[in-house]
Parts: sequence; structure tokens; C-alpha cells
Amino acid sequence: MAFLLILRTSLAGLLPPAYNPRGFHDGPWLSKSRHWQPMSVSLTLSQLLSGLVNSFQSIDIRCAVKKYEPGWLSLLTSIRISARPPEAVQERYQELENDGLERNADPFRILWQAHPIDQIERILTELASAQLSIEGESVRFPEQVEADKFRGQLEYAPNLVMPWDGERWPATFYYSSGNRTLYFSDPEITAGVKRSGWSSAEDMVAHFLGLNHQQLYSTNIPLFVYVEMPAKIEVRTSVNKMPDILVRTEPALGDFTLYIRTDRHKGRPFTMPLENYGQEGIWALYRSPLDLVKLEPDDFFSCTLSHAVVPVLDEISGYLRNFMPIPYLNPLLLCLQQFWDMNEFSDRLERAYDKSSGKRNHNAQHVFQETVAQLLTLAGFQTIDLGREEFIRGNGSEVRRATLDILAYHAGSKTMILGACTINPPKTEDIQGVLETMSILSGKFPADAQVHFVPMIFSIQEQEPLNHEDVRILNARKIRKLRTIIDKGQENQFIQSLQWPFRDVLMEP
Repeated sequence: MAFLLILRTSLAGLLPPAYNPRGFHDGPWLSKSRHWQPMSVSLTLSQLLSGLVNSFQSIDIRCAVKKYEPGWLSLLTSIRISARPPEAVQERYQELENDGLERNADPFRILWQAHPIDQIERILTELASAQLSIEGESVRFPEQVEADKFRGQLEYAPNLVMPWDGERWPATFYYSSGNRTLYFSDPEITAGVKRSGWSSAEDMVAHFLGLNHQQLYSTNIPLFVYVEMPAKIEVRTSVNKMPDILVRTEPALGDFTLYIRTDRHKGRPFTMPLENYGQEGIWALYRSPLDLVKLEPDDFFSCTLSHAVVPVLDEISGYLRNFMPIPYLNPLLLCLQQFWDMNEFSDRLERAYDKSSGKRNHNAQHVFQETVAQLLTLAGFQTIDLGREEFIRGNGSEVRRATLDILAYHAGSKTMILGACTINPPKTEDIQGVLETMSILSGKFPADAQVHFVPMIFSIQEQEPLNHEDVRILNARKIRKLRTIIDKGQENQFIQSLQWPFRDVLMEP
């Protein structure tokens, strides 16, 4: 079966003119500028698998289906091939079902199954006949999935697929040319999803299939094959030091080479030597002993990791300064530190009940609420402390329908935090209150609005709150962890974790 893959890589030209791995195009240097012109490489899936087969271990199949006699109809299917063992994929399945999250919303559900890599030919054969067996169920596809109609490209920050563990990883993304079914908006599915506790079918699919919630609304892809490369380039740095170039590979991977070129060397590529650096989990680490001290922060450099069969396994490029951290990565925090006593700021977050306010009728609750709003602003959110105008009222009446303390919106991820603050342990009515507010506010948006609502309760209490599947509860320990993340300039970790309920960075030590 010929799955055609077009690799359009901005750094494929890194390979020297004499380099011609087993018949692949050996493009000349087409440009001497720092924006080197890419070259295209045609590669079938069978070629990719034959060259890397010993480095892949698992096939992770996840499928959103609708009841369709005598079996199920596929609405959206993802097939992921990676170096991770099937056992690791099954552990991920368990994580996704934590907190009692339902993947059965009759007549709609999520089916999934992990297979060893030696099952790939059988799976592709089944797809060619428009059917697939998953968890013992027969899943039919709207049409035959013909291999020669798949298209693909190498991606380094895929928009649709969320990273396995939050870090960038190179992958080949194959997708079918058909259109995704519109059954997600089927009234029966909507009703089933609501009964199962999900706000929408897209929410449910994004969670269990590991997809970007916002991108899912706009994609029309009905099926895709996502192949994680068994190697990646890493740049490890410390403050004010030149970076180290490392390569992380699956141990069985061999016959790979790392190339680098820089402006300082007039774009001439040369091989970077690699030495074994140890083991990290299932990965082997290699470090380049090449001394980069002669380079300057404003130098532009690029690296390509090449294989004898697959010309590009991974690539990175950019100005060296962009890989070198500076003491403060949050400009707002850096400026704020020139004005505020940050110890006093911490006290207002952690001991608001001990802080007096010069404002009339401004008690500990108000101090805490105001400071939480400032913390979310430092995390990159546009934040409004609703203060005393905290009620949603009935039209033309004074009836209080719902209440909220904080609105915080992050435009980049289209995430809206609906925040309630309390200096006491959260109560059931606090949880129900913020959920009712979310229900009212989300109903004001058009059906196709791409806004991800995150109801959240901030508490000054130290005790660990009970988990609640619909509301994130941040106690004093988690708020301190958020402070630490912001101080390190890593607030994006917090923002990303809002898309992944099972991976709460505030739970980590």
C-alpha cells in the first residue's frame, strides 16, 4: 500500500550535496541566506516503516463512533504509531478515564485499542475494506480508505494533535482526503453526550482522542495516521550559557547523523559528532561535544537529524538567543517587581485573613480575590475582578441568578477561566454556583464559538480539596505552585494543562 508522504522541511537542505540516502533527491544549496530554501522529499509509508520498523512498538487506535446497525459508524478516527510500548498506551487510556469520565454516551461512544506494531499490515488491510475491529466491535467507515489517497507532511508542532506528555515531538501526519461526518451535531448524540456529563461531543472527543479542543471544531479530517519519529533534537540550556545539543532516540534506532550549519560558517553544513550520554526512560541520549563558544547569541543556526532511509527525523532552527533563557522570562513580572514587595504579594495570597485593608468594607475575602486576579494577569490572562458587581440578574429584576468573582481570558488558547474565590473550604454550593454561572454564560455564545470554559475555585485553605470532575479547585498549595511556575517564566505549562484535565501541573511536586 502506497501512502504518499510529502516532507516539506525548512531544513532538509542541511544535508550536504553529496548526501544521497538510498536514491533520495540530493538537492543543492538553493540559497545562501539565513532563510534557506526547503526541498521536497517523497516518501511512502512503507518506506518509512521499513527503515524504522525496529524502532516502533505500538499502534494506538482511537475512534469516535455512532451506533450503526449491525455495528458502529466511524465519525473520527486517529491511528498513532510510536516507539512507546502498548502498555504505556493502555496506561494513558486509564489516565483519560480518571475521575469517572464517561466514554459511553449512547448512541455515541469512544472505542480504543493498543496493538503491537506487527499488526500494522492487518490494520491497513481492514481499512482498505472500510472496516476495523476495535475492542471486539465492528466499526464501519463511510467509504473505503484508499492508501494512495492519503496525504501527509512532517510536523513539529501539530495543531490538531496534542503532545503525548506536553513536550514538542516531531511526527508525520497522514490524513485522508474525505470530509469528516457532521454527526457530531446530531440531536441524538447531543442528548447522549449531555446525559453522560459532557458539554459537547467535541469536548468528549478532544479529551479521549488527545486532540486540540479548538482545532477540532474547524477540522474536516475523518481519519488520520500520526507517526511519531523515534528520535528528536533537544537544546538544553542554562542562564547565560551556550546551549548543549542533545539527541533523544529509541535505543534500536541506528544509522542516524546530526548536521549543523550557521551564518558564521556561511551556511556550510557539517556533521556534529555524538557520544552516548545515558538513558532516560525508554530513550537513549546522545550529546554533541562540539564547542559552540565561538558562536554569538545573534547567530542563526539550524540542526537536522537524518537517517539513512528517512532523510529528516527532526530539525530545529533559530537564533541562538531564543534558546538561551534569561533570568526573567515574564516582562510584566519583571516590571512589577520594581514596584511591589513580592513577599507582601505572597502574604495577600496565602494569609489574606491576616491582612488589613485601608479601604472601607474591603475585607480579607476582597483582598484574596483581588490578589488572585493579579496572579492570573501575571499568568498571561486578561483578568477582571468583578468586585461588588458579581451577580447575573434576571432581565428587568433584582433576582440574583448566579454569581462569580473573576473573569480571566487567554486569547492565545481561547480559554476563559470562571473564577470563584473563598477564604474558607469550598462548599457544595460554591461548586454548584460556578457551574450554574458557566451554564448561563456559555448559553450566550453561538454554537460554533471556540471558547473553552474552565470553572475554577480558589481557596486559601491548606487542606487538599476533594476532586471534582467539572470544577478545578486550587487550594493554598496549588496557588503557591502556580506562583512558582510564573516566577520561572513557565506560565504556558499552566495554560496548556487547562486543555488536559488529567495532567494538572499544579499537582506535581
